[in-house]
Amino acid sequence: MSHYLSTILPDGLKRQETERQSLRFSPPIPFAPVIPTEEVTEHEHEIKVKINKKISETAAVFHGGIPESYVIYLDNCAALIRKKDLATQYKGWKAELDSASEDLELHLLERPKADSDESSDSEKEAKNKKLKASLSKWTAKQLTLTDKRNNAEKCMKSTMQEVFSLYELLLSEGLRKNWIHCVTQACCEAWTDEEGNEHEKPRGYTWDSLAVAARNWLLCVFPQNAAELQRHYMYFYVIRSSRVSIINFFTRMDQLSSYIPFLPCQKDDPTISTSLTERMNKAFNQCELAGIILNCFPRRYEDQYYLNSGTVPSDLTLLRNKLIQIERVVDSSSKRAVTTSSNSGVKNEKATSSTKRAAAQSNPQDTKKQRQNGGNTTKKYCQLCAEHGGAERTHNTKDCRKYDKEGNLNKSFRSKSKKNDYERKDPKRNSYAHKSSEKRTFAAISSGLAKLEKRLKYSSRSMHGKRKGSHHYHRNDSHMEDSDMSCSSMSS
Repeated sequence: MSHYLSTILPDGLKRQETERQSLRFSPPIPFAPVIPTEEVTEHEHEIKVKINKKISETAAVFHGGIPESYVIYLDNCAALIRKKDLATQYKGWKAELDSASEDLELHLLERPKADSDESSDSEKEAKNKKLKASLSKWTAKQLTLTDKRNNAEKCMKSTMQEVFSLYELLLSEGLRKNWIHCVTQACCEAWTDEEGNEHEKPRGYTWDSLAVAARNWLLCVFPQNAAELQRHYMYFYVIRSSRVSIINFFTRMDQLSSYIPFLPCQKDDPTISTSLTERMNKAFNQCELAGIILNCFPRRYEDQYYLNSGTVPSDLTLLRNKLIQIERVVDSSSKRAVTTSSNSGVKNEKATSSTKRAAAQSNPQDTKKQRQNGGNTTKKYCQLCAEHGGAERTHNTKDCRKYDKEGNLNKSFRSKSKKNDYERKDPKRNSYAHKSSEKRTFAAISSGLAKLEKRLKYSSRSMHGKRKGSHHYHRNDSHMEDSDMSCSSMSS
């Protein structure tokens, strides 16, 4: 199975490449399945199947795997049955059984009877002799027809027994028990038809019971509505990947369509289905499959197809040939577009280089800056300073001296604010700090003198007309008070 798919699908093909992104359910059999790597020996998993007296074929014993492998197993068994010509043999014996049964029924109606007319004894004896002779012939023919019917019925049963044993023979021991249970349930127990009628008589070993047993066996890996989901998946969600050739894409889609009759559907479950429920485990016809395949291609392919033909596709061979021709046209046009875009890109690069060269000649200062920066014209940016605080546009992240790689502040780094504080403590180290301190002390002295002058004017007005002793006393107090304020301002 894996070897067959590897010849159709390219290596490493993923489901995302062959499906639309809006898929909301898991398809029963995807277009690009995951193929497991199985390491098995050939002599443990192969068996010889006799086709006829001179020809025998080697078939692999099925041990399980992905859900698609179960359907492939049933398809391989059906192919062996076709090679052994068991279906044709069954139809021949069935026709012989029907003809023998009809002849036997007609023969029973033709049984000779004695005449009731009165006649002489001699005539009666002659009639009795004739009657016995005809009865003996009639009985012999009845036995022949009965043997023919029984032999046809026996051959039919043996043919169906060989068919069922072939399915059981190609299964491993782990899967054979489940298969036997499904066969017993479908052939030897009471059953309910699609219309809801119950039948106490079992179906027996027939082709219909074989199909029922196969669908019940597939329920261990597929849901009950697998056929409906598969048809919906192929209708709306499969797309053609550019890695898959058109011929292989048609082959794979035809293969997926051939798997649908094996899948279980809602009509098989009498608890879910009704009289209006349709059986959906049917393969697509050629017209339906052609429309589905055309819908899997890009829109430009559809436009080209309808532009040339103007009709809905109905033949797979014609559609495949037209799509191959359209692909050649689309590929050639896309290559021309790529070459034109590449040529325009080269022209743009030449134009940008010439404009840069002209700008460098017109602005020699910019070229000087570029030479100082090592020819790097990109803007500087530091991620650490941008996150933790700092001048992020003055240097790059790898040249940052303020923070380490983890964002911690380096001990060796000294900011400008801390440096100014340090220099203010020692004014001799910085003339700017010394001058600023002198300005502050002079302003304090001037403000203190202005306050002293105001207080002297106020005291002179308030003490006018009083005694000289008291006036002298108050004047001395005010003078002492003002002197204290001036001293405090000087100290500050």
